[in-house]
Amino acid sequence: MDDHAELLNLKQVVDAALARFHKEEMYLLEQDLSERCICARFALHRLDDTPITVDLIVHKRGRNCRYSFDNLICVEMKKTASHRSCASDEARLRAMTDRPHGFQYKLGVMLLIDTRAAELRIKSLFQDGVQLDPSSLSVL
Repeated sequence: MDDHAELLNLKQVVDAALARFHKEEMYLLEQDLSERCICARFALHRLDDTPITVDLIVHKRGRNCRYSFDNLICVEMKKTASHRSCASDEARLRAMTDRPHGFQYKLGVMLLIDTRAAELRIKSLFQDGVQLDPSSLSVL
């Protein structure tokens, strides 16, 4: 599987988890619960459909020839109502996906929690330490 196809597949995993979350966990957003609580419930929707600190990580056990190990997705979450910027979270995602830093996650995802709109959405994506346009990994 080439890099773009693998990233597209990982993005589809995130999109599927978001869809399940929106279907089953809206009360968390409607009640304006904490980022930690929302993240824990989001994790239950199994980003991993086959069974520096970030809010959530997904990896496979074992090793991968190209990356040396299979760190798949790292996720940061931030409430839109928070007075804190996403800059430090996005810097962590950049580092976690940048090969020289050693973590080598294939995809970094910055999620925004918008309790007013009752929505959890992708703000930004990262690969190899570079921010991607989220629409570049869209499926028609």
